[in-house]
Amino acid sequence: MSHALVPKGVLDALELAARSFLWQRSANTRSMHYVDLASLCHPRNDGGLGFHATATWSGPLRARFAWEYLQPHQSLFERAMHGRYSENLFTCPPRRSDSAVIKILRDGAASLLSVSRWRIGRGENINILADRWIHDRVLSRWPTFIHSQLPDSMLLSEMLTENGDWNRSKLLQFFGLSLVDTIIQIPTYPAVRRDRHELNFQHSGKTIASMAYAACFPSPSADFSWLSRLGLRPRERLFWWRLALDAIPTRCWLLRRGLTDSGVCPWGCPSPENRDHIMRGSSNVAAISCELHQWGIDMPVVQDWASFPALVSSTRKLDLGPLLVFCYVVYQHWRTRNAKVHGREFGTPLILAATIMENINCSTDFPSTRYWGTNRPDKPSPSSFWCPPAAGLD
Repeated sequence: MSHALVPKGVLDALELAARSFLWQRSANTRSMHYVDLASLCHPRNDGGLGFHATATWSGPLRARFAWEYLQPHQSLFERAMHGRYSENLFTCPPRRSDSAVIKILRDGAASLLSVSRWRIGRGENINILADRWIHDRVLSRWPTFIHSQLPDSMLLSEMLTENGDWNRSKLLQFFGLSLVDTIIQIPTYPAVRRDRHELNFQHSGKTIASMAYAACFPSPSADFSWLSRLGLRPRERLFWWRLALDAIPTRCWLLRRGLTDSGVCPWGCPSPENRDHIMRGSSNVAAISCELHQWGIDMPVVQDWASFPALVSSTRKLDLGPLLVFCYVVYQHWRTRNAKVHGREFGTPLILAATIMENINCSTDFPSTRYWGTNRPDKPSPSSFWCPPAAGLD
């Protein structure tokens, strides 16, 4: 997609195949769409799974070509393209006779706009309102202190002195004092003379394509970085991701969509089965917790879902063991709940507790299990090999 102009119909067909792979179990059956494909394509820390939408991904892939084209290399290819079209891909008007190369570069430049800004030389190519030159902001879309009489076509060169420094008195005619102080802090490079583009985040460790693709999506309404801190296995991580989006078929979820007649918990609890009930209110969760408590494993008290992400984010990495056990308890409870609803066999709370401890990473540290691996003799002996039990376990 980065080196050729793929027709949009082909990209739509590829996306349709991806949708069928996700939601269609076989050629004759389809499953329920719990999350739309647009949400799946968001980055992981923004609440998605990092899938690449074909139509959206083509522009960011070409952004690196546009970035190389805008650099002052003066190769034979660049000199030929500059003479045939223009050095500035952002102001180069499209023509019917344009080649595929310039169309690809122009498409990449459109994606590059969101992750780059102008490096000010003389300001002769920078539009004050339409271009991005104050950090990563565009003044026309940034409500701030701007005079209403500022012309739409005014160039930034009119705000600079002959030496290339900022003209403070000129700036104060159109901008507020706080914004003028911010503008004056922006460096100018009058010796270079030509305005160039630079990346907003030059040392982020990401490629230009990944930064441009992440900029295609709006800012997330919630932070999902807590999910990465837990270090769950892929299956459990996917469950908690769906739980965070309230995209699991609880009785209340099915009742809202008219797919069931009752929202009561299948374990006989009087409370409705929703996301909060799955985490703390089910009798099955309480039974599993009781078995773990007899082994010296205590879980944290989680009031509701709203407080859980903040609890994970505020906990030290070394103290995430009890929270990790809690995540596995909820996951095993959900598997058991599904088996009960669909008439399949399921394990007792004791079996589920043993399964949870088997699935926990061996490097996970719990205050109550730090002495479990201590070598002890077969019979009481004053040997130095014996280690006393931890505090509170004797």
